[in-house]
Amino acid sequence: MSDGRQRLRQALAHIDDDDYGICIECGEPIARGRLKIDPVASYCIGCATALRNDVLCRVEMHVMNNGAAS
Repeated sequence: MSDGRQRLRQALAHIDDDDYGICIECGEPIARGRLKIDPVASYCIGCATALRNDVLCRVEMHVMNNGAAS
């Protein structure tokens, strides 16, 4: 199944559970503007940014560690 279809199914499940538009990380509402741009968003801007920064930091650390081992 494509990532887009999986995200859509998850969004539909959130509608069924009455928690559509609620961030799955912090439980706060996701801004309407964000949902207009990405109707299947699961994270508010703050949590999405923190998650992205965490992933980028981990990638950077991995690259630095592998470069140091060479």
